Amino acid sequence: MGKPKHLSVSQVNMYLRCPLQWFWRYDQGLKLPPKSAMTLSKSIHFGIEGNYRQKIESHKDLPLDDVLDTFSTDFENRKHETLWDKDEKPPKLKDEGVGCLSVYHQEVAPKVQPAFVEQKFTVNFENFATPLLGYIDLIDKPGHIIDHKTTAKAASAIEKDVKSSLQLTAYSLLYRSKFEKVEKGIRADVMFRPGKKKGAQVLPFPTTRTQQQIDRFLKQMAYVNKAIEDGLFYPCQAGWQCTADWCGYYEICQKEW
Repeated sequence: MGKPKHLSVSQVNMYLRCPLQWFWRYDQGLKLPPKSAMTLSKSIHFGIEGNYRQKIESHKDLPLDDVLDTFSTDFENRKHETLWDKDEKPPKLKDEGVGCLSVYHQEVAPKVQPAFVEQKFTVNFENFATPLLGYIDLIDKPGHIIDHKTTAKAASAIEKDVKSSLQLTAYSLLYRSKFEKVEKGIRADVMFRPGKKKGAQVLPFPTTRTQQQIDRFLKQMAYVNKAIEDGLFYPCQAGWQCTADWCGYYEICQKEW
């Protein structure tokens, strides 16, 4: 194993979670089919992206039906490559996505004027050979970094996740490196899937990032990169995610290790 061509925050997160999981995915190239939550999230992102890309020039949102058609087409294409649990029903999940996206488009989109949508950013470092690559969901005209998430978690859990998110820390680093200034703000616009008592909701979770947090992330990234270069891959079996239900590499890991 040599030097990685680049690192992303998803790679850093995966290595920190389980180095051997990183090995199967990125060194061995064993890409697993996504679970339903990931498929739903990606299709919702695609619907939002389609609207905002044209809005950069038009300054107008597309009709809701157009956005839902984009989402629906993408979901139908992805569902055949999705790893569904036995009790899951794709039409039901699709309806939940329609609910989330409808609320988002009606309540949030009219207030946003995008400047960059799903924009690729790369940072090269003077004293660190591996670049950081990332795609930021949305940067609005004033300079706010906005991430889009879809979840079935409680709001209290999301608030904690947003405050500690390495992804948002990396977004801040990418923004500041590109534009040589601090972002106006950071927030996650979170779409809560409908439950038994409530319909779909969209709530904003604002946060900030200090230079100290960015410096800490850079140190983590440097140590992860060094460990990968040195071929340090081992199973992290102490974590709650080390089960067949949560890790698609569990069976091969048990067999090989």
